[in-house]
Amino acid sequence: MAAGVAVVGTRIAGLSDVVADGRTAVLVEPGDAFALAEAIWRLARDAPLRQRLGQAGRERVARLFPISANVAAHEALYEELAGGG
Repeated sequence: MAAGVAVVGTRIAGLSDVVADGRTAVLVEPGDAFALAEAIWRLARDAPLRQRLGQAGRERVARLFPISANVAAHEALYEELAGGG
C-alpha cells in the first residue's frame, strides 16, 4: 500500500487494522481461490478502481504508519539490542 499499489488480501484477524475493504483494498474469504482470482482479475480490468484503491492505501499508510515513527521504533530497538536502553 505504501507504494500506491492496489491490494488484494484475505479477511484474516488483524488485517482490518491496516486495510479497509472496498476503500483501500479488496478482501476475500480465506481459502476461496475463485474469489481471489476474481478480485485480481477485477483490478486488472478496472484501472480507475486500481488507482483509487492504490491512492487511498498510500494515504492510509502515511497517516497510520508515518516514516518518522518507524525510524524511531527501529532506533529504540537498536539501542535496546546494543545495551543502551
